Amino acid sequence: MGRPPRFSAEQMLDTARSLVASGGAQTLTMTAVADRLGAPSGSVYHRFESRDHLAAELWLRTVERFQDEFIEQLDTGGDPIEVAVSAARGVVEWCVAHPDDAVVLTRFRRQELVSRDVPVAQARRAKALARRLDKALARLADRLNRPVDLVTLAVAGIPYSAVRPALGAGRPVPKWAAEGVERAVRALLC
Repeated sequence: MGRPPRFSAEQMLDTARSLVASGGAQTLTMTAVADRLGAPSGSVYHRFESRDHLAAELWLRTVERFQDEFIEQLDTGGDPIEVAVSAARGVVEWCVAHPDDAVVLTRFRRQELVSRDVPVAQARRAKALARRLDKALARLADRLNRPVDLVTLAVAGIPYSAVRPALGAGRPVPKWAAEGVERAVRALLC
């Protein structure tokens, strides 16, 4: 009977997230994760077949966590303008509350990760996440009686534009971001 694993896949993903947040996507290597954990590199390879698999799993976990909150906001009842504003502000607030996860979302793109040699299950999860988000955005667009691409710009594009420069430069999200996003969303949708 083998020994129980000393490091979990979650610990490895947390370490990968920390590496990406502090040094960029290029710092994410299997060896770097193992070194930071104090684990043999074989233990990382035992959980993740390759760097691409590790990066894809990190991105998927992060998107799932983000979307759980974001889609819940999009599906909230009440005035759809207020729902859109709240969801857009929620993006900024989520990035402030989860800065390392926010950096992961800005450093990787679904198309890059799932086009690589990743397990089929990861590619399916990525597609399912995209469909889930598309459906939630379409539901809000229907409530607003606005084109879905306009609603997507309002609740996703505007907040992303407000946080990405700071996150990409390793700075905190600007204090004005939430209020600026709210004003921009209202101007676009009202």
